[in-house]
Amino acid sequence: MIAVAFAAAFGCDGSAPAFSPSCNDAATTPVPSTSPICTRFARDTLFDAFIAPDFGRPMIGGMNGTGAADIYVSVGNGFQGQVARWDGSAWAFEKLPADAFSVSPITIDTAGEPWAVIAEPGNTLSGVGGPSALVHRRAGAWMLEPKPPSRDFGPLGGTTSGLFVGTADAATGAFNLWGWQDHSWRESPVVPAAESANRRSFGAYGIWGAGCDQALAFGGGVMTDTLVAGLFRLNGASWVSVSVPPLSEIVGVSGPSIDELYVMALNRNQDFTSRIFHVTNGLQTWTLLPTSPPVDYTAVWSPEPSLAVAVGCEWPDKTVARAADCARITTFVGDTISSAPLPGVEGDPVGLWHEPQTGALHLLTAAADVNGLLRGQHYVAPAQCP
Repeated sequence: MIAVAFAAAFGCDGSAPAFSPSCNDAATTPVPSTSPICTRFARDTLFDAFIAPDFGRPMIGGMNGTGAADIYVSVGNGFQGQVARWDGSAWAFEKLPADAFSVSPITIDTAGEPWAVIAEPGNTLSGVGGPSALVHRRAGAWMLEPKPPSRDFGPLGGTTSGLFVGTADAATGAFNLWGWQDHSWRESPVVPAAESANRRSFGAYGIWGAGCDQALAFGGGVMTDTLVAGLFRLNGASWVSVSVPPLSEIVGVSGPSIDELYVMALNRNQDFTSRIFHVTNGLQTWTLLPTSPPVDYTAVWSPEPSLAVAVGCEWPDKTVARAADCARITTFVGDTISSAPLPGVEGDPVGLWHEPQTGALHLLTAAADVNGLLRGQHYVAPAQCP
């Protein structure tokens, strides 16, 4: 995670080519969900046999893909990052064009091709990675792509309005968002918020998008010595600030359109428990969705209006370790909220992904084995329960 200030970035000649927004709504159309959503997860024993016991949280970067036979998971063990791919019959590590200290969550662009940010090996004895690089899988092989003028990268996100990456300048602290266009990165400037003079830093967590000109960059930072969440909306070729409730950071966004979203956020000025908001009326109305017992949410997915699923860990007393069976799932259907344990699921949920071809729901967790090492685990629920 990179915590830096929003500011302008420049090319070698003092300026940068401008990003010109375009739309591709012809991307893969997800299978419509059914209500209720099936949450009977079965463990992927092939993933168990494949993954090493030291590839676990926080070194599992989530799951993404284009279909049932093209699924990617970024993993790491603290000193080496890799990309694992499911081809429909087996898991295998992909060959990257450079050694990686770590690999970001995978992003899929509008052409259905995966991208990732890698940290190249640095001083691995201290657990610190080196310079960042962009990798892109094209025609079955990963390759390095040009970088915007920066050493460090923030989030990488694919939307129907384009592929975007956040950058940080190590020397000046300048931060910006860039759009990929015509095989090069073009500046997609951030319009400063009214309080930007007091915003000392901003760490971008991710980029969400659902349709043309429907893209959000979200995260958190510091303003006048207080932790504050940040939300920026794509407006043409640039990004503008959106007002949010008193929160320290926004860590997840999901929904069918910008008019109705489910947002996962923290308020570390108050506590360390995540919460879910139902955001409507064009990002203007934020409704906190209470759950009982309290759940520390780690992922949320919303396929259609007034319907969402969130996973997390029931962890009411943070002075003690999490229980091995802490995993819970919460379903939001209209005004009805239901939360239940996940029988047979071990460890702490770290990722939730909806596979667009068959409608299956995938869950990633991290659980300690008998030796105390964290092991990534993969579970799958069908689109419709038997």
